[in-house]
Amino acid sequence: MSSLPTAPPSDARRSVAFSLRTRVGLLVCLFAGVAVTGLGAAAGRLAEQDVDARVGEGLATLARVLAEKTQARLSARLEQVRVLAELERQGLLPERLEARRAVLEELRRVAPDFAWVGFIDASGVVRYSTGGMLVGAQVSERPAFREGRRGVYVGDAHEAVRLAPLLKSSEGPLRLLDLAVPVHAADGTFRGVMAAHLTWDWGRALKRALMDEEGQELEVRLLRRDGALLSEPPTGVEAFRQTVLPAGLERQVRDGGWTVATWEDGQAYLTGVAPLRATDATPVLSWTVLVLQPAGTAFQPAVAARVRLTGLGLLAGLLLALTGWALAGRLTRPLADIAEVAERLRAGQYDLRLPHGERPDEIGALSASLQALLHALKAREAELRQALVVREDFLTVAAHELRTPLTALSLQLSSMGRQASSAGVSGLLATSLQRATQQVRRLGRLSEAVLDISRIESGQLALEREPLEVGAFTRELLEGVRGVSPGADLRLEGGAVATGFFNRRELKQLLTHLVLNAIKYGGGKPVTVCVEAAAQEVLISVRDEGIGIQPEDLERVFGRYERASSTRHYGGFGLGLYIAQAAARAHGGCIRVESEPGRGSCFTVALPLHAPKDGSR
Repeated sequence: MSSLPTAPPSDARRSVAFSLRTRVGLLVCLFAGVAVTGLGAAAGRLAEQDVDARVGEGLATLARVLAEKTQARLSARLEQVRVLAELERQGLLPERLEARRAVLEELRRVAPDFAWVGFIDASGVVRYSTGGMLVGAQVSERPAFREGRRGVYVGDAHEAVRLAPLLKSSEGPLRLLDLAVPVHAADGTFRGVMAAHLTWDWGRALKRALMDEEGQELEVRLLRRDGALLSEPPTGVEAFRQTVLPAGLERQVRDGGWTVATWEDGQAYLTGVAPLRATDATPVLSWTVLVLQPAGTAFQPAVAARVRLTGLGLLAGLLLALTGWALAGRLTRPLADIAEVAERLRAGQYDLRLPHGERPDEIGALSASLQALLHALKAREAELRQALVVREDFLTVAAHELRTPLTALSLQLSSMGRQASSAGVSGLLATSLQRATQQVRRLGRLSEAVLDISRIESGQLALEREPLEVGAFTRELLEGVRGVSPGADLRLEGGAVATGFFNRRELKQLLTHLVLNAIKYGGGKPVTVCVEAAAQEVLISVRDEGIGIQPEDLERVFGRYERASSTRHYGGFGLGLYIAQAAARAHGGCIRVESEPGRGSCFTVALPLHAPKDGSR
């Protein structure tokens, strides 16, 4: 009995990489991971910007604090000079110059950042001073006297000139800041100038106090009104160092604030800026306080915040991805169950019930529909099997019934042909007898093919093997084919001695189909048969030089009722190669084909020389 055609291999057991759960889970994981990680990164960036702004504002605040301290200290020192000037104006200082000098010395002791304090009379001569320095010297050309006689004067920092040999600086060249207050008599007459020089030590102390207090790699820079740095220079450098402000810093120098600037050393610094502001008691000094901190150090908290938020986003994305994977598995599990049952159905296990049919959702509807389809398929298969049984029985009976009359008819036609030949009959009658004989033979071959097809499809192609020497068997077969096709050019090559166990009838069917096929499509050119012996098998190749086979038809030619060429030109039933392949497989071998359109084809049969251990197949 013939079996139903088997379905192609199912994809139900594909690799997990192609499963629905994998694809849905990956999509959910990808979406969750990208979305949450992106949100975390965005939140981290916003947090970083916020922390950056806070750090920058903090540095700007430090600069303002330093500026306010600087201005307050300057105001205090100027106020002390004002007090001395007022005492001088009102004549409250002692009359003796030595006593007045003692007052100035006491002031310097209390405020050691005063490098020199003295009174300059209206002619520009120093009358008394701390330490008696420059007493009697003419200083009318110095800025302290020249500008001080016009009003309260605060001079910018400068290198010491006349006091440099008299005063010793503990930290590099001596730098001074001028303070001057005019002294007028009660009637308004100009009497002189109370002048003072502040050392830069107080500026250094202020900067160090700030840096020690913060401890965050801060650097404080002060700019004079001309843009020169007031920072203490290296030992031996006398002049203030001029600096080039980074691009974009001009606005902060004017208005205050903070920015990230790249200075002359090529490094980026977070820079807080605060200009000194004039007060009612102190004129504007036009200094600018700069507080610098390396950008990497300043923004470390911001970077840490961004990293933490991004890490939290990644962790949340991972958790969501795992949750999505679990949900995808739960959602697709019913489909996987149905697919598993479908795979068992494909394997022929029909007495099954599809799962999840009781569910009220789409999965339940799908399962119920497939269950109904299964019942319909079972009924249809039973009908088909019955139809196949009837068809095979009919073909078997028909083939057997045809063989007897065809054999008798073939004998009668052969007898008539011999009698006609003996009687010298020729012409139309002889031609008709020849054609009738050919048609009867064709019907005989069709009958044999039908019986072979029936045995193949019913699985009854059992082989009774016997020892055969393939080379001699092939030579004998070609002689028989020459009798049937007298015009064919058949050639035998490599007649190797190869003895194996084969079924004589099936091997003859196999080789006959291949040789007749080569003659049919060989275009009258030679057909070469070659026998080669290998270690465990024999190779029989049949090669023609005819029309060849298209590449897309190479697999199809072994199918039942398949032809690579039009039946209009070549005829045939399309069963020869199908039967030949079945015979080769029954012997445990196979047929391979190589062909090129217009250059012929080569069919190679590979057959094992030894029969299987059970001796039947």
